[in-house]
Amino acid sequence: MLPTYGEHCLSRQIVHNWVQKFSEGRTSIEDEHRAGRPVEIATPETLQRVEDIIRAKRRVTVDAVATAIGCSRGQAYNMMHEGLGCHKVSSRWVPRQLTPQHKSQRMGLSLQHLQSYQDDGDDMLYRIVTGDESWVHHYEPRDDDLRLYQSVVRILCLWDRASSL
Repeated sequence: MLPTYGEHCLSRQIVHNWVQKFSEGRTSIEDEHRAGRPVEIATPETLQRVEDIIRAKRRVTVDAVATAIGCSRGQAYNMMHEGLGCHKVSSRWVPRQLTPQHKSQRMGLSLQHLQSYQDDGDDMLYRIVTGDESWVHHYEPRDDDLRLYQSVVRILCLWDRASSL
């Protein structure tokens, strides 16, 4: 069977197990109902509870969320990271996507800039200052010690229409 079906072929042991189960009277290939906690805990209601917890306190830990909703740490992390699209930034959980409120604020600011440009023309562009920041990690060996010493520097760059400031 392996040359015909390739890597999608069942192993000999799995086929033997299924033959034994059907010989004992099993009639379906579907999983049987098992007692215990359901496998799927990331329901829409649970995801909403997790999102409410995160929005109430951005510095919440995964363990605290897991305890609050009654699941494992791994399930809480998956709901926060994959289910809600949040990631940890500077010890805070931050959504990857903008909320409707953020989108509305951005739209309002964009309309203000557009109105200012229509009123003042190119002169308005000289009043805009923008910037970007980055954290740079620097590793430096010391002569008296074999260890590397790390220093972290925050670089902030600002510029306007003409040049950097």
